[in-house]
Amino acid sequence: MRPPTDKDVADFMLQRINEDEILYQEVIVYEIQEKFGDDFVYINQNGNPAIERKVLAEFRKLTEDKVVWSRGERYWRFKKDYDDPDSLLWVDSLKQLQQRDPRELTKPGSGYERCDLVSYVCGCSPKQVNRNAWMPTDKPHEEYKGKRRLEAVETHLCDVDGLVCAVYGKKD
Repeated sequence: MRPPTDKDVADFMLQRINEDEILYQEVIVYEIQEKFGDDFVYINQNGNPAIERKVLAEFRKLTEDKVVWSRGERYWRFKKDYDDPDSLLWVDSLKQLQQRDPRELTKPGSGYERCDLVSYVCGCSPKQVNRNAWMPTDKPHEEYKGKRRLEAVETHLCDVDGLVCAVYGKKD
């Protein structure tokens, strides 16, 4: 019997993520150590058990187009629709913003502006020519008395009844 290779360990990791759909580093590192030995794990600079870089490189080759590493939660998972580069930039920006003190964000010169938001969900798009929204796009409604800038989001959902049935698993 030949000794295990980095590729063997990466194949094992792929098998595990296919079974569980998620692969926590703190769990898989011990499974690797138990199944394949100490040659494929090490203690990192923070004193935590970690997977050898060569194994991770092999795992990346096997999963590059279908698995992502969630750094904050320290696990691998299958990619979702929202894992495109633009969405990931938004997620990173929001995480950084969340870690800041809210009082700092409202100070003059902070680079952030506090706005009001209105969200309007409707069942169909306007049928009029040269109009792509129900809400006015050039200025807030005359009833808006807020002092902050008003932002608006208008969402058009066709076949709302069908969508509700699909989400809740009802036929009618």
